[in-house]
Amino acid sequence: MKPYHIKSLAAWALALACGTAIGYAQAWHSTESFVLAQDSVQLKTPEILLARLDAAVSLTAAQKSKATKIFAQQSADLQALLAEDNSTTAKELDQMLKAVKIRTAARAQVRAMLTAEQQNKYNRTPQTQGGGQTMNADNRVARLDADVSLTAEQKPIAHAIYEEEAEALLAFAPEERPAKGRQARQSRIELIDALLTPEQRAKQASLQHIGSAQVAEEKAFVEREVRSSKAIATLVGTITNLSSSRSVINELKGKFRNGSYAFSVTGTNRSETVVVYWQRTLPAAELKVVKIEDSNGRTIQPSSTQSL
Repeated sequence: MKPYHIKSLAAWALALACGTAIGYAQAWHSTESFVLAQDSVQLKTPEILLARLDAAVSLTAAQKSKATKIFAQQSADLQALLAEDNSTTAKELDQMLKAVKIRTAARAQVRAMLTAEQQNKYNRTPQTQGGGQTMNADNRVARLDADVSLTAEQKPIAHAIYEEEAEALLAFAPEERPAKGRQARQSRIELIDALLTPEQRAKQASLQHIGSAQVAEEKAFVEREVRSSKAIATLVGTITNLSSSRSVINELKGKFRNGSYAFSVTGTNRSETVVVYWQRTLPAAELKVVKIEDSNGRTIQPSSTQSL
């Protein structure tokens, strides 16, 4: 059945009652954010990954050969990662973040070797079934329900709103979604807001305020660390301009938060991009910088003793 682009809650409800099918969904934020699972570094064999991918998109013989090499390299990289020291919280979280990057890079390589039709299937198939889907409406509805306690009537409508957003976002390449997906994200925000009761909106706003305050607090701490870093001063001279270009924020089962900020730093001697890795323990809220790297990935400052 042809998807409908529904612009009002009444139309949403009517379409759902009539069984209208609407594509997959999830918001795509300019600040990359995701929750790490405790088993995120565990390995699956290249043979299992290849079989799942083949079942999902029907690979040709040539594609199987390419995919085998991609999965073999991913397996080798993850195996090497597992051998690294993870005896401290900082090292464990850094290890899991590296695992996410390895898998993300492998998915990008797989996506690049597929045809347009195969990519369409791959993007809409869960990773547990061999696909590369990074957007899941079920999970987003569950998170919203946990925050505001959705009614039975609200849940399917919220699910359809998230699905419609993802269908619009999937029309863009992953790297284009932050900029080109603004309209889809804004439409989702307005529709979800209209769906909620005044009491639910107030609860959501309160949670968003707490979350925003936490992020602002973390970013301010990291910026202070950058400005006071002797290693960065040695690299660029006295800092004259500092701007954040990207960030990654992760949370592990309410126990830890960690992430990184990339800064473009202009000094009296030169300009440099640095990446600051940080972590905090929850709920104690201890916050510290784990390390700072230059644009070549070289550690210029090890773990900071400062904390919030």
